[in-house]
Amino acid sequence: MNRHSVHLCVILLLISFSGFTQETPPFLVKQDWPSFELLLTDSNIYKSNTSNAYPFYTLLYFSPDCGHCIETTEQIIRKSDSLQNTLLIMAAYKPLEELKNFSEKYHLNLFPNIRLGRDSRYFIVPYFRISYTPFVAVFNDKRKLIRYWSAPEHPFEMSELLEILQRK
Repeated sequence: MNRHSVHLCVILLLISFSGFTQETPPFLVKQDWPSFELLLTDSNIYKSNTSNAYPFYTLLYFSPDCGHCIETTEQIIRKSDSLQNTLLIMAAYKPLEELKNFSEKYHLNLFPNIRLGRDSRYFIVPYFRISYTPFVAVFNDKRKLIRYWSAPEHPFEMSELLEILQRK
């Protein structure tokens, strides 16, 4: 093997390993509920740093045309009585009209602990490094990360969320 071939092999190896050295997502470094804004389906603004008195805060980043997200939403509706002690933030980057239609279809405005809106500033995806939907993260009353689910490695399980929410 000549010298150029060896250099080429080393460069190719470095490039192939570079995908494994991604830095840790900000939410895992800070472990805090981040400060962000959503444009809600009623055109109001939700600010995540608003004082709310919930024992838990749950972020669900979804897409209204994602089959797994639709199933997750249906599970939320079926288990809504067990989700009363969390403020559930449903966020997406889809057009507001699409989110309004989704909210109306599932009657999400009837749930006082659900806020559904558009991440207009595109903060959530890079902060949580979301690659797949649904992405779910739950935080405690001090707004510290308890657990997150991110497919395909850790797909969301409603039973696991319910178990966490029953701790208080």
